[in-house]
Amino acid sequence: MIDNNEFDNFTIQYFGIDWELESGGLVCKNAHAVNLFKAEPILLYINWAAAMQIQFNVEDLDQSFKANMKQWARKYLKHFVAQAKQRTEDMIDRFVKPFEKYIEK
Repeated sequence: MIDNNEFDNFTIQYFGIDWELESGGLVCKNAHAVNLFKAEPILLYINWAAAMQIQFNVEDLDQSFKANMKQWARKYLKHFVAQAKQRTEDMIDRFVKPFEKYIEK
């Protein structure tokens, strides 16, 4: 996206439907549509245990980001890199350092 300067070629929309079971069938009670690039990047939750998925409830996704897609991409990458660095530090603290004492030098 950034390398190819492809900011106007696509969008990513999410749709959510609130269903309720009534008389043995599903009835649509509400529908929600959001644009990923209108979400404030810093508010996006990255689930590292689920293959780095961005996870959210469609009806709750912030839509306040007003800048262009290039600015969104850069802001998201800043958020992603910061989260990845923190995740790396946490993984080393939890799963490397406790076992280093058992490695012969």
